[in-house]
Amino acid sequence: MTRKELYMDLYALVDSHAKVEKIFALFSKLSPEPKLRPQVPKYDSRKVRRVGTFEQRIQITDEQRAAARAIIAELGLLT
Repeated sequence: MTRKELYMDLYALVDSHAKVEKIFALFSKLSPEPKLRPQVPKYDSRKVRRVGTFEQRIQITDEQRAAARAIIAELGLLT
């Protein structure tokens, strides 16, 4: 039973002053409506920009590397 069919039957029941039990029985027949799956857009290579890897974008200096090692050793995580 689709939502439209449910509304039409419900309208007929309410219009004829039907009992509440019949209304709840109608709602229990409602089945979920199928949903369309989202479509994946076509791959357009002109819109995609290559950025490169993380290592290529960020250059870590020797001072930064030594400071990071000192902090890790101070925390006791580096043996």
